Amino acid sequence: AVVKVFVPLPVQSIAVYPNPVKDGIINLQLVHQPKGLYGVRLINANGETILTKVIQYEGGNGSEKISIQKIAKGIYSLEIIKPDGEIISNKLVY
Repeated sequence: AVVKVFVPLPVQSIAVYPNPVKDGIINLQLVHQPKGLYGVRLINANGETILTKVIQYEGGNGSEKISIQKIAKGIYSLEIIKPDGEIISNKLVY
């Protein structure tokens, strides 16, 4: 007997946690992301970039930690720039 099997394509995602940030560490969870350079920018409420980081990511699934222990508490925008130029923006509370 022939059985038809449907295998869904993996869902690509980038999650930021915990939010609010605890212990000054932001975790990025990358799921099925392509290999390449990822840019990270943390922007304060005045629109000023207060942290930048470049991550060389090997692709697939993984996680990255970003330390923000030396910044003031508040609400920030975290931008992740993917290798293809797509920008993912998240509100972040610290």
